[in-house]
Amino acid sequence: MSAAAKLTRIDSVLQAELYAIFHGMERALEVTQQTLVVESDSLLAIQEVRKGQRSMCEWSHLILDILDCSVDFTSCPFVQTGRAGNKLADAVSRTSLLPQSSMVWSGSLPPDVCNMDSIGHL
Repeated sequence: MSAAAKLTRIDSVLQAELYAIFHGMERALEVTQQTLVVESDSLLAIQEVRKGQRSMCEWSHLILDILDCSVDFTSCPFVQTGRAGNKLADAVSRTSLLPQSSMVWSGSLPPDVCNMDSIGHL
């Protein structure tokens, strides 16, 4: 599944990353995923989620929401990915610049992202 959404009233990159993680997890639950690997290229977001209740960041309420959601999965590791391996996610996120407020593609990629050859040129 892939998705993109416009977020409003976002004050920091960390807040946007945490919202993306949380909303992705909610979508996975909607389609009854039992296991989930949460990947983010934001090392800070992954570190803060891993700290859990010990996190002192401004967005700790989002971290607690993420952790509450994670117990609904049989497995839910949080993994930091390198930026180079994140080209597809970056391409999908660019679709959030479109006029629609949110879009979800199940079992496929968005039409603008389907050509994997174009991903290498982003």
